[in-house]
Amino acid sequence: GSSVASPASTAAANGSGGPSKGKAKGKAKAKGAKANGKAAGGSKSKPNPPPTKSRADLLHERLVSAPVPSLTDLWDPANAAQNNVHVVRPSHDAWGIKKVCLIFCDDFLRDVYEMPWWHSNPAMRDAVRPILEALGVPPSRLVRLLLASLPPGVTIPVHHDTGEWVRHTHRVHCPVLVDDPERILFRCGPSEDAMDRIDCLPGHVFEMNNQAKHAVSNCSDRHRVHLILDYVDESFAVRNRHRLSPGEKLLQTRRSIDREIDAGARLAPTFLILGAQKAGTTSMYDYLNQHPLVVRARRRETHNLDWRWNDELKTTEARREHCLKFFFAGELRSHPSCMTGESTPSYLLDS
Repeated sequence: GSSVASPASTAAANGSGGPSKGKAKGKAKAKGAKANGKAAGGSKSKPNPPPTKSRADLLHERLVSAPVPSLTDLWDPANAAQNNVHVVRPSHDAWGIKKVCLIFCDDFLRDVYEMPWWHSNPAMRDAVRPILEALGVPPSRLVRLLLASLPPGVTIPVHHDTGEWVRHTHRVHCPVLVDDPERILFRCGPSEDAMDRIDCLPGHVFEMNNQAKHAVSNCSDRHRVHLILDYVDESFAVRNRHRLSPGEKLLQTRRSIDREIDAGARLAPTFLILGAQKAGTTSMYDYLNQHPLVVRARRRETHNLDWRWNDELKTTEARREHCLKFFFAGELRSHPSCMTGESTPSYLLDS
């Protein structure tokens, strides 16, 4: 999916704006404030650059403008983007696996998204109902549901699924179209050298542990289609379920999913760390940034609220731009599930 920021891309910027312990001594406060204000990004500094379009954004633009020859071809990505909702599954997309996405969730199971081809298609729900009844699972406990078409000659290598959602869910497969079950090699087990083969007979509903190692090879000359679903136990409370509109755009990172209509719902920064110097503020900042939904700022110590503030900034817009230039504010605006913040110990000293 689209990427907000990586630690590597921001490592050089972090900490570079901290106060110079040696050089700051002996200077007058006013003189230091003026000099450091410009160094920290005064009116002469470059503004926060606008975010560039990701490959996912460019792909979505192409799909929503592409012709749709048949509305009944649910495998057509353009049809899905315009009449359902386009969902990025990076690895599976790279392997050429086609999909009909009906229900999807983010990695932390905070939000479950029901697609138009599910909530507005009685025929689709009726087709899936016998499987859910056999499992004793109501639709309200589904967090992921899709049809996956594995091309002939393609192998999904040994892997295990990750994400907070995995340990809270049950993964169920139902082979739908399998031309020759003997030529489908589906294996699963606790380790790569201890995987057992699972029969993929059409209509054979089975649960597998997707936290364990698993792999599949389609050795036939036709696509293999499985219905894949994930459901939670009755005791697990899903926070939010959203019914998406046809053509609605989702904005994804590796661990988050947001609706485009929610852009700007969370403004940067999300948190400020206040504390005395040498009191663990740097450690706390580093610990918070280990969370997958926290994006490291361009600079850890922004000095936006202390004596290094640039008093040459006279308008609200100029002051806002100055503050936001220390964060990936443009990118984060589109991803309100993600957070960012700063840690400037001198806030406590200057308060």
